[in-house]
Amino acid sequence: MTDISSKSIEQISRRWVDLFKDRDGIAFAAQYSDTGEYIDHAFQLRRTGRESIALHIDIWSNSIPNFEMKIAKIDVVGSRSMFSFVGSGTFEKDLPTMAATGTTFSYRGFIVLSVNEQGLITRTEEFYSTSFPNGIPFEDYNFRGSSAPLVR
Repeated sequence: MTDISSKSIEQISRRWVDLFKDRDGIAFAAQYSDTGEYIDHAFQLRRTGRESIALHIDIWSNSIPNFEMKIAKIDVVGSRSMFSFVGSGTFEKDLPTMAATGTTFSYRGFIVLSVNEQGLITRTEEFYSTSFPNGIPFEDYNFRGSSAPLVR
């Protein structure tokens, strides 16, 4: 069990989002332990250590300079924070493995942060789809009520 409070872990998570949006990889990576990990499941990337984590954020920020992230729902269990978010921006420059589309997008994602007793992040797991450039706002999803037939 951890000595850090649930409220503190929630604050760390909100700061994580704010620092992600600030587009400063070094400041973002400073919230990680020396051996912290950032796992991006969409692109199947595993970054270990502050320098590698800073590079990850810098690459994303260069490609999508107006990226915004808003927490939709957050829960804290033990020393972990889990939150869904809405990410949005314009895909202006290529990522290393994906060509820029120039499109504005909105997508849903999910983050799990693990925090140590010193309040540093030891691990991030990020889940979203690599089809994010085609993402639309949640409100525009194709909705089928209970009376709508299932389409297969």
